[in-house]
Amino acid sequence: MHVQHDREIWGDDVHEFKPERFVDGIVNATKGKGSSPFIPFSSGPCVCIGQNLAMAEAKTAIAMVLQRFSFELSSSEETRI
Repeated sequence: MHVQHDREIWGDDVHEFKPERFVDGIVNATKGKGSSPFIPFSSGPCVCIGQNLAMAEAKTAIAMVLQRFSFELSSSEETRI
């Protein structure tokens, strides 16, 4: 809990909801401290009980979105095959 609210890692606006801080990746969002401070579900005995459900929902949502797209080779790729 303390890592997620550390001003040295996330900045002075640590308590504000700002998803745009991750636009350039986790390393830049954590002021160069790497991806280890980003622990959305925690770990160990205090792991989030909804982690598996959230991951399954995310995979399902991505699969449903991808079903609406069609994929085909570009003309330059067709000549290579």
